[in-house]
Amino acid sequence: MFCTDLNYVPHMCSTIASILNNSSEDCRFDFYIINSGLNNNTQSKINTFSKSGKCSVNFIYVDKDMFKDCPLTAECKHISIATYYRFKLPDLLPSLDKVLYLDCDINVLTNLKELYNIEVDDKYCALAEDVVTDESMARLGLKEYYNTGVMLANLKKWREDNISVKLFEYAKNNRDKIVWVDQDVINVIMAGKIKRLENRWNAQVSEYDISRIYNAIALKGSCIVHYIGDKKPWNGTRCPLKNVYLKYLLMTPYWYKAIPVVLKQLYLQLSILRKKAIQLRFGHKESYIIFCGITLYKKSKQINL
Repeated sequence: MFCTDLNYVPHMCSTIASILNNSSEDCRFDFYIINSGLNNNTQSKINTFSKSGKCSVNFIYVDKDMFKDCPLTAECKHISIATYYRFKLPDLLPSLDKVLYLDCDINVLTNLKELYNIEVDDKYCALAEDVVTDESMARLGLKEYYNTGVMLANLKKWREDNISVKLFEYAKNNRDKIVWVDQDVINVIMAGKIKRLENRWNAQVSEYDISRIYNAIALKGSCIVHYIGDKKPWNGTRCPLKNVYLKYLLMTPYWYKAIPVVLKQLYLQLSILRKKAIQLRFGHKESYIIFCGITLYKKSKQINL
């Protein structure tokens, strides 16, 4: 299941395409899309996936005013109020005792059957450790801190212990403590009752220096790639595995969204080639440096790189 707003629909579709294209023939998926009002045209586009015969698509409406007391933060400007919709999962999905929640900035690289079949026992959910934990643990007084982008949720246990109410209450009464929005709240309320997933089920990658080493480790044998931070494949210049995102986006009704990303990437690559060409030929007797029929450097004219 997903929680989304209109801006993230194309990226969610890339996620769905990756799930369907890496599943086995015996797998069938029921996708639940929690939203506050996707128009008919958008719903129709998303519904094209159901024509594959491998899935059903279900749209569940929520009133976003229910989440007015849930804080958004300066650190998470790229995240909308939709991230809190998962607090209502037990009520929105009354017939389900277990659900796999995925953020929309994710691509799945393997069959999800193994992950879904993991036993959560008496835990509230199963999560992988967050890429950066020390600051969050110290701020919230926790011994562990998890990333909630991939969450195998035990809805039966949530109902038994009234978890939804507790999540809302903490979000409302602890605004000064919250940085990483709903993720902070879930970690606090479910502390001690979270089953640890292997990192391959939530390989968090980012272009930021702080996670370069983690990127290299996480991507080896990863099953789910999670593009964390605000530099996403659709707007970041050096986002790892951008081509994976584009590959699956091209399989969706939003394939045309890949065009500006590809053009931007091409422009950046040409800019690098331009700089290298000038550096290599600088000082030679030739008056011009020409690349693909375009004059990149004229000896009599200074060029600002």
